Amino acid sequence: METATPASGVEVLSLQRPAKRRALALFTALLGVVVFIGLGLAVLVLSQSSFDLRPMDGAAMNREFDGLRQRFPATHPYITVVRNGHATAVVHHDVEPATPERIKTVQGVAWDPASGRRVSVSTPYWVFQATRWKAKALGTVIKRFDQQLGLDIELPDLAPLGPGLVLDERDPGGRRVLVWTE
Repeated sequence: METATPASGVEVLSLQRPAKRRALALFTALLGVVVFIGLGLAVLVLSQSSFDLRPMDGAAMNREFDGLRQRFPATHPYITVVRNGHATAVVHHDVEPATPERIKTVQGVAWDPASGRRVSVSTPYWVFQATRWKAKALGTVIKRFDQQLGLDIELPDLAPLGPGLVLDERDPGGRRVLVWTE
């Protein structure tokens, strides 16, 4: 803080430096709040999401897929994949209920017989929705749910389906992917 005493004998204070300090302190506090909220959201997402990758043989994987598929008996998947040189997702709007229930989580299991690896992903629906637009905006920085499962299609909005079977896909190479919502 600078002071000056003019001829009148009154001391005049310059508030330039304290104003700059206040602005810097405000900016630092704001940045701290943003970082704190960001870390809180990261902890929340990580505590509610899971990603599991492990080796598994074909017989055990078939049993797991059969057990998962039994949860949706005689249900046609919301999405099927048509392969005519490239994969195209076909959404079956006829399986959408008139008033769908709220989706809480999106889950998926994928198995690749060539590598013998099983991947399972579970995430809250709001995270699934957020990563869809973030992945579009940020490109390869953030992986979408469908990319984590190794799908070569992008999953559409699942809200019209509500809880249910989203995808049960087997490709010509033997890979299988099962996605559902709860």
